[in-house]
Amino acid sequence: MLGNSDPNIVKFFLHLLRFCYKIDEKKFRCTVQCRADQNTKELEKFWQDVTRIAPSQFYKARIDPRTVGKISRKIEYKGVCRIDYFSAELLIELLQISEIIHIK
Repeated sequence: MLGNSDPNIVKFFLHLLRFCYKIDEKKFRCTVQCRADQNTKELEKFWQDVTRIAPSQFYKARIDPRTVGKISRKIEYKGVCRIDYFSAELLIELLQISEIIHIK
């Protein structure tokens, strides 16, 4: 799982996964997490273009309830894109790699 608001970080993460592993694109799921005053359809379209993940694999956007009634100050903010990849096999391999190189 990765969640980030920077499109370049999201692209980099997906590029690494797709380059280093045989990825089944159907196992991706995405959730856009955003502010209450943002257009969720526009944000979902933005992140679909960034990730190249099918619209059918996007869950309904999640709105931060703390932002209700508040105006966003950063117009360029596109929310956070959370990407999940459903593969126990890949998870085990990544955990083993982190153990080998001692990432805690």
